[in-house]
Amino acid sequence: MVAVELEPTEADARPTLAVVAADAKTAGTLQAHARAAEQRLAHAAIRGMLIGMPACAVVWIAIVGLGLAIGSADWDVLPAFGTAAVVGMFAGAFFGGWAGVTLTAHALDEAEVEITRH
Repeated sequence: MVAVELEPTEADARPTLAVVAADAKTAGTLQAHARAAEQRLAHAAIRGMLIGMPACAVVWIAIVGLGLAIGSADWDVLPAFGTAAVVGMFAGAFFGGWAGVTLTAHALDEAEVEITRH
């Protein structure tokens, strides 16, 4: 009789249940890490908007007030200040959200690197 060596089949190459469970646990951890990074990004954007809106409104009101003082306008200043406040709120929402996202975008990059590494 001749002994024949068989090559491993696909069934032998399948990962064991312990490896699959460890991969699932790692995937769950990585997903939780990515979700936490996304939440930090959203909170930073909202926090930046809440800080930027009143700050930019004050800056715009000061700019319009300075312009009215220099120009010595004879018309009512209340609508001008109201418009300046609204424009400042829009500017603050944009720039505050942008600043918040810019400051925490690295967390998303780190989470992406971790996910692609595994």
